[in-house]
Amino acid sequence: MGFESVVSADNPTLTRSILAENSPYHLAGAKLSWGPSEKWELAALVLNSWQRNQRVPGSSLPSRGTQVTYSPSPATTLNWSTFIGTDDPDPTRRMRYFNNLYGQFQLSPKVSLITGFDVGVQQQAKWSPDLDLWLSPVAIGRLALSRRRAVACRGEYYQDKKGVIISTESPYGFKTTGVSANVDYTLQEGVMVRLEARRFTSPDPIFGRRARPVGDNFFIVGSIAVKVGP
Repeated sequence: MGFESVVSADNPTLTRSILAENSPYHLAGAKLSWGPSEKWELAALVLNSWQRNQRVPGSSLPSRGTQVTYSPSPATTLNWSTFIGTDDPDPTRRMRYFNNLYGQFQLSPKVSLITGFDVGVQQQAKWSPDLDLWLSPVAIGRLALSRRRAVACRGEYYQDKKGVIISTESPYGFKTTGVSANVDYTLQEGVMVRLEARRFTSPDPIFGRRARPVGDNFFIVGSIAVKVGP
């Protein structure tokens, strides 16, 4: 699920978004797809669980999912994916309901935009009507300066107060804003040099720096991405 590929060179940013790292981008199971037209693609999924190759030990309930993709033009793709299931064994089964939405827009030959939003809930206990919520919006813009050079910027936010997906020692859970900017230079077809600066900020001291926990984290990362094949 999601718009980010496991192939670095195919993504507008060097690092993966918080949203992408904490969604079930890897799923094991069966998928049935149907394309009623060139613009629509529908899919139903039966899955082992959330980001697992094998079903959770002690769980007899397979997870399920759906995917709807609409491409009204070559420049626009809209997607809605869902996950319904559990990551617990039967005795403590808490149901999890997750939605992944994104849009990809080629605004001009040089400018592209990606917007995404994840939202999910999970039962606090088996059969409980009380639900814990997490959510994450993200936006990524990319500008091709030339055939070889491009820049991209990202803004994102992730809120998981109850630690359903991201657990912390903070009593307020995980609430983080992220921004990043990267520069890409293509040396030749399939070989890209990438440099990215990224910063996370949080109202809570959840990022460790030496012995003092802090509420922000800044780093610069670089790579040479090599893509073999189409």
